[in-house]
Amino acid sequence: MPHRRHPRCGHTGAGDEGEGALLPAPGRRRLGALGLAAALAAVTPPRPRSPIGTVVALSSSDAFGGAEMSAPAEAVDLAVGLVHEFRHMKLDAVLDCVDLYTEADGEPEHARYYASWRDDPRPLPGYLHGVFAYFGVVDLWRRLRRDRDPAVRRRARFEFAHWRVQTRDAYTLLCASPRLTAAGREFTAMMAESAAHWTGQESVPDDLALLAREAVIAHRLGWRAHYLRPSAGQIAELTEAWLSGAAGPPRRHVDTVFREVRPAPGLTEYGDRLRRAACDPGGISWSTLHPVDHARLSGETGTACRLAVDRLPREWEQPWPWIRLGLALLRQSPEAATEDGDRVAAGTGDHPPPGGRQGALRAGHRGHRQSAGPRPAGCPDRGSGPRR
Repeated sequence: MPHRRHPRCGHTGAGDEGEGALLPAPGRRRLGALGLAAALAAVTPPRPRSPIGTVVALSSSDAFGGAEMSAPAEAVDLAVGLVHEFRHMKLDAVLDCVDLYTEADGEPEHARYYASWRDDPRPLPGYLHGVFAYFGVVDLWRRLRRDRDPAVRRRARFEFAHWRVQTRDAYTLLCASPRLTAAGREFTAMMAESAAHWTGQESVPDDLALLAREAVIAHRLGWRAHYLRPSAGQIAELTEAWLSGAAGPPRRHVDTVFREVRPAPGLTEYGDRLRRAACDPGGISWSTLHPVDHARLSGETGTACRLAVDRLPREWEQPWPWIRLGLALLRQSPEAATEDGDRVAAGTGDHPPPGGRQGALRAGHRGHRQSAGPRPAGCPDRGSGPRR
């Protein structure tokens, strides 16, 4: 891409090293780096990194061509951040010319969506922005899986496996919104052409695929536990089934009610830790990991289950002990999961919830897309200003 030194930033977009080599070049049938270079006028540091050390970036519909970004630790993080924010800029330009959605038509105006890239629910405008941005991010990771640098290749394979699932599911939910206009439906249909390249790829190494899957499951289960509650009638139905000794819940799908609460803490940070475990095991401070996570990531799933069960009597109202137990159980066979369910009963003096063993965890993961769609809640406007 052409030489461009960003104000107050020591990185350039030129040359064959660093982020310039990672950004897609048109001559190699990659994304339009020339377009990014033409549109991007300023990258303004510094923003503090997240507590886990990942890059934080945002752009605004009121300041086309500008982005604010924390200093990246690696060139690949800067490349991903620039592509992400450029996608927001492009969508802002489209929205200035075309209405892709109505203010309210067929669903509550303040409906909220599960966004796997954030810890809080998103309104439709922000959700559309996020899905469109991550289409570019997923495609960049897809291409970087063949990078010359082995570390970049390994990181890209994990990120592609993780974000391909999350972004595809978010896209499916977006397309189901009745608020999309005819132009919006045409726009989202065109997005599907990019997603067609996400299938038929070489397989991801098993260890990376497993950690990517755990990152998906942990975020979804944590989000559901924080924001959603079954209706009172269904709680009574589930309780009766549990007390009667039923083998599983009376129904596969449970209708839920959205809770207007503060953003769920730590969901994206947990995924970041799994990413580090996948891509840079030597860079992890293993002593700071939760004991259950340490045991599971070390391959000691039996120990992880035992430690998780030991904590349940004291922390059964908190979601993370259950999530950590679930992740450990999902690494074991169904027979081992059943035995650990009995250990839960022995440790707590009661049986797990109906289907609360491995089968329920899997069912909860499968049913998430259906039950965590738009939910009524309070607030914001159409969404000018900063976006992430």
